Amino acid sequence: FPSMHTIKEFAVEADFDIDSEVMNHRQRGKMGYISPGFNGNHMIKRYMERYYKVPQNFEHFTYVSQLLQAKAYQTALEAHRKNMPHCMGSLYWQLNDSWPTISWSTVDYYGRWKASHYAVQKANAPVIIVPQYENQVLKINVVNDGWNQLDDAKLSLAFFDFDGNELSSLEKNVSAKSNHSTLIFNKNIDEYIEAADLNATVAVIQLYHADTIVSERFMYFAEPKDLLLSKCDIVYKAEKTNKGYVISLLSNKLVKNVFIDLAFSDAFVSDNYFDLLPNRETKVEIITKESMDIGQAIDLISLNDIY
Repeated sequence: FPSMHTIKEFAVEADFDIDSEVMNHRQRGKMGYISPGFNGNHMIKRYMERYYKVPQNFEHFTYVSQLLQAKAYQTALEAHRKNMPHCMGSLYWQLNDSWPTISWSTVDYYGRWKASHYAVQKANAPVIIVPQYENQVLKINVVNDGWNQLDDAKLSLAFFDFDGNELSSLEKNVSAKSNHSTLIFNKNIDEYIEAADLNATVAVIQLYHADTIVSERFMYFAEPKDLLLSKCDIVYKAEKTNKGYVISLLSNKLVKNVFIDLAFSDAFVSDNYFDLLPNRETKVEIITKESMDIGQAIDLISLNDIY
């Protein structure tokens, strides 16, 4: 689903239901071969049930539908890139919309980025970390699409609970070949998180080169629906810049998939639907010509709120 700002361009509150006539009209994926009346909106819900708790609130449903799509694109693109040279690139359907609708697009009809467009942007960065966890074994690949080999790089791997307590950590010297996918870590991690609740553990994976973070990835050991997310208080402030504002956010708990929803429509948010680590400030740029009253212009939504 597109954002609620876009939905409100073609629907009123009485239509805010995935089975309403308007939502069925805007969903062009008809799947009667599965069951009579079954369509793309039902398929979104079916897949959502596998990975997320399905919200009853329509606005929250549209938000989680975007997280689901972002998860799908990220999973596919990272799998393609990790398997270089068997796969040396990918195209995805689709970039944008020809009308305000419910679709595969990562950018909606009005140019608003869905969660998936941020995910696609990150998954196509020149250097990415691709982790995989199965049967207590954590594998970490670094995909380097640049021409320069990253010699004398350093892998930093730290495990935290959702309150920000460090459970264990390690560092390792690695090298990432140019135009290559390199396996840099392949180890049973029971000794690092043996007593940890995997439903409340996050791995922070960082690749350093010349004392600079080249890539960073947060990894979880359970599907989003099974994560033990707590109520949280996000403290945020805004600083005026030449382009708009910089928003600084801080939380004492891990916050999953923070969506910065803005009251005015011309703004562009440099990052969105991101995770907040406990007690670590995250800064996001908002590009806009409008003046902003932060208390009225910003609404924050996260899986913590919904769960």
